[in-house]
Amino acid sequence: MERDALDRALLRELSNDARRTNRDLAAATHVAPSTSLERVRALACS
Repeated sequence: MERDALDRALLRELSNDARRTNRDLAAATHVAPSTSLERVRALACS
């Protein structure tokens, strides 16, 4: 799986604080909460 800029941003935010809520994570990366959740789930499976 090739990671794009959003994946890297999500990983960076999670590495700073892995206990962030999905809503906070989405706001920090400027995407919808559903997009954030989908991407984080995909990253977890890879």
